Amino acid sequence: MSIRVFRTALSALLIFAAVVCAIPVHAEEDTGDGSTYSVSFPVTVSNPDKKIPAGTEFTLIIEGQRHAPLPDPPEIIAGLNGTYEFAPITFNEPGNYKYTVKQIALENNNIITDSKEYEIVVTVIRGEDGRLEGGVTISDRDMNNKSASISFRNNYKSKNGQNGNNGSPDNGDSDSSDAKKDQEHSPGTGEPLSPAFFCFSASGVLLLLCFAARIMRNRKDRIDG
Repeated sequence: MSIRVFRTALSALLIFAAVVCAIPVHAEEDTGDGSTYSVSFPVTVSNPDKKIPAGTEFTLIIEGQRHAPLPDPPEIIAGLNGTYEFAPITFNEPGNYKYTVKQIALENNNIITDSKEYEIVVTVIRGEDGRLEGGVTISDRDMNNKSASISFRNNYKSKNGQNGNNGSPDNGDSDSSDAKKDQEHSPGTGEPLSPAFFCFSASGVLLLLCFAARIMRNRKDRIDG
């Protein structure tokens, strides 16, 4: 393989890494003069088994601790599938602001409402230029780890007491909880991989390509010399 091919592949991977690493967990808004810092949080709702009756609605809420500002309104009525947004959330002062995002469980016993809760920490600081800037951390409280997105997966339980997603019998709250755990950990149904994972993977490939290209260039120089 020629050095030109290596360079082409290297350029393509650089572009890929730049795009992937730039994927935001949240969206920041430029307020112009830097006197405030604003963010928004996208939330995805899905019905994987596609058996929940049409027209069913879910309520998403965001709660803030103490002095944390909230969006208006602080709740969203969501459909079976779609991406919604808590926005804007505007900060006027530096500080650590904590939030919880969750769904309200439905009274319909045949619908298994995803009970995950997400903890969000927004850290706002004043930069050297006097402008407010910040960062956001999102964690899945149930799994006790960092999350790349906020998403809820709701399922339907048929009248014969079976989960519409995997057909397991329902013997009460314990089995419903087990079904939920199976759903969360089964292959292909978990949370999407973090952009950081792709970023680190791409970086490793880039390093290998750079090393190989350097070896080939040195070998070519020795031959030419």
